[in-house]
Amino acid sequence: MKLYNVGTDLSKKTVDFVTHELRAFLKVDNNVSGFNNLIKWFHQHSIDLSEVMIVMEHTGLYSYQLERFLHQHGISFAKVSALAIKRSLGLARGKSDKIDARRIARYAFEKKDCLSADQPVSENLKTLQLLHSTRERLVRTRASYMTAVNEQKEAYHLKQTDIIIAAQLKVIKSLDQQIQKLEDEIQAIVQTDKQINKNYSLLQSINGVGPVVALATIIKT
Repeated sequence: MKLYNVGTDLSKKTVDFVTHELRAFLKVDNNVSGFNNLIKWFHQHSIDLSEVMIVMEHTGLYSYQLERFLHQHGISFAKVSALAIKRSLGLARGKSDKIDARRIARYAFEKKDCLSADQPVSENLKTLQLLHSTRERLVRTRASYMTAVNEQKEAYHLKQTDIIIAAQLKVIKSLDQQIQKLEDEIQAIVQTDKQINKNYSLLQSINGVGPVVALATIIKT
């Protein structure tokens, strides 16, 4: 069976596709309507969907809708790190969405024997991924405020009651509350999903592994 390796470059609003074998190029909107045009494009080039391997970089939220669409239509895809592609292809000249898609297509062709298709995950795991990433973002924001408060108190000899400090402490308190809510929701999902709960418990039986590391390990693997 012939395999068509398709390099994919994603942005917030658009997605660029390039087939290595045909050198064909397509740019679509990053939404379901645009992805339907991708299906039409494959049909125009007489490409069977079962013969496609789409390769894309890890882009977080930008690829979520596309991944979901590809799973629904049985189209294989793999996500790789930008660093892996850069190291594989070496120094490259020029920079554009189309050029990046072409480079990823070339990488897909060269690595076709060792790429593994992404497998669908459960809705619970998807929700945990989103909850975890949101929690991490709020934790980083809280840490930034706490650092600023400590530095300002030391540099300007400000008290807890000074408006500059008090305003930021209110934000920190609110962040604490929201982080706790996210953690409670995470625990609720973990407790109701037998497979996730089993792995969660097993991971925490390892010395030095707590709830946060256990959850991150499950999500990332």
